[in-house]
Amino acid sequence: MDKNKKTNKVELSIIVAMYNEEAVIPAFFEKILSILTNMQVTYEIVCVDDGSTDTALSLLYQFSQPNEHIKVISFSRNFGKEIALSAGLDYATGQAVVFIDADLQDPPELIEQFYARWYVCEVLAGNRGLHGFQWLIVRIKIPKADACPIITRLARAAADHQIVIGSSG
Repeated sequence: MDKNKKTNKVELSIIVAMYNEEAVIPAFFEKILSILTNMQVTYEIVCVDDGSTDTALSLLYQFSQPNEHIKVISFSRNFGKEIALSAGLDYATGQAVVFIDADLQDPPELIEQFYARWYVCEVLAGNRGLHGFQWLIVRIKIPKADACPIITRLARAAADHQIVIGSSG
């Protein structure tokens, strides 16, 4: 191995499942790339096209071609969001992972807060509720393969039972 060669350790992976999202892809990348650039971390954006029938996959390739940080996974048909997120998690190489929707309903500006809080926990889930954005912080060790369903259950529990460990107001 070349001693002068730097290791490209990815600090943050953003995983986004997309199905027929052609209308929001340009705005998604404009917003997310701006935020990640300002954070000054090494990152990757793992986009999973879940069998879109519109031009979403073509747009993803257009955005990924000049940007090595954007990775594209393409499904032959629609398998559903959970399977797409799981595939993105399997592909991701980041030390921390954030799941986000392409339609920007979950504010990407919170990624920086998620990343800052990641250092104090193993699993971090956020929930947008009636009383502002709420955090669920859990300190457990889980295998990467089991993380997606566990995080989903934890986030649902926080939403259903208003388990709040921290709040951003």
